[in-house]
Amino acid sequence: MPNAALTAGLRADAARLRVQKKDSGLTLSRLAGDLIGRDLSLDTRACGSAIGLTPRSLDAEIVATVAACR
Repeated sequence: MPNAALTAGLRADAARLRVQKKDSGLTLSRLAGDLIGRDLSLDTRACGSAIGLTPRSLDAEIVATVAACR
């Protein structure tokens, strides 16, 4: 979903919540950028070993993918 469409939907939902007096205090219009942007991303180089990721070559992964599809 494009960032602009998600932002528009979140703004509309924030307005609906304000009208219903259920405002959460979050700035929903900025949430889309945080979800898609770098603020909530995972840098696997920094924490890869802690979560069990190991570096692999792209060529080996392509061969494994093709083999799995047969």
